[in-house]
Amino acid sequence: MWLVLVCSILFRGGHAAPGIVDVCSSMYWVIAAATAAQLVILSMSSSANAIRMEAERVHAGRPPQVEDAIPWTLRTAVYVSVWSLFAGMLAALCGIGGGMIMGPKLLDLGCLPQVQSATTATTLFVMSTSTTIAFLVQGTAPMDYSLFLGLATAMGAVVGKAVIGWVVKRTRRPSVIMFILGGIIATSVVVMSVTGFIDVVDDIIQGRDLGFRDPCVVA
Repeated sequence: MWLVLVCSILFRGGHAAPGIVDVCSSMYWVIAAATAAQLVILSMSSSANAIRMEAERVHAGRPPQVEDAIPWTLRTAVYVSVWSLFAGMLAALCGIGGGMIMGPKLLDLGCLPQVQSATTATTLFVMSTSTTIAFLVQGTAPMDYSLFLGLATAMGAVVGKAVIGWVVKRTRRPSVIMFILGGIIATSVVVMSVTGFIDVVDDIIQGRDLGFRDPCVVA
């Protein structure tokens, strides 16, 4: 899935790094549509396989391979797919981590905090790296900032994972992850709301255009 996304981005190219087709040409949008179709097919096939395996397990009377595993049904597949789509769109538009949305949803489905943390970390890697490449290709993300923040985030993720793992093992309380997740989400909501309000007020005062830019025009 990650490879499909990256290849699509590089093939289409952008204002900073031209691809094999012209930006916003007919073939450009054909590749974009084909990529979306492939991702939908991959998602549907993965969900169908999970539903089939769950049905076979229940029919055979076997216990789940993982403790407190989510019973993968059609309803669960649709629920996760819809929220994953929403999380990905919101993350790409607003620059937030999709785990802020999917984390609580996975916990709501009954995921163990450790499983939820590992799942959101994996999806965040796919989403963040692909969107970063897209922004770099389009020329909207400064290379120096991107490299510095990317390395800092990667180191923070490694250290944070090790520390949280140690705390959970020491206290034997996986709920620590839930409290940390809740604190991060609450802090992010406050910070993003305040900074967003300040930016909007500043744009209005400066008379800047608050609408969306044409993706086919170099900013």
